[in-house]
Amino acid sequence: MNNYKVLFSVTEDYQKKIVDKLESNIAENNGKTEAQLPVPATYVIGKDGIIKYAQFDLNYKNRASIDEILNAL
Repeated sequence: MNNYKVLFSVTEDYQKKIVDKLESNIAENNGKTEAQLPVPATYVIGKDGIIKYAQFDLNYKNRASIDEILNAL
């Protein structure tokens, strides 16, 4: 997540909701001291290892379209 720059720290309010409603702890589940999650992301990486296309947005509703992905192939 760090290498692709898609890691974000969740707010204390969000973490509290997860603990209260799901009886789960993001940090503990990830074996970390800080509650962090990945941003939904799409990468197209060429055989040469070069990133040809990247899409990520903190707003999880914004996703890459099929056309964008196919155009990057």
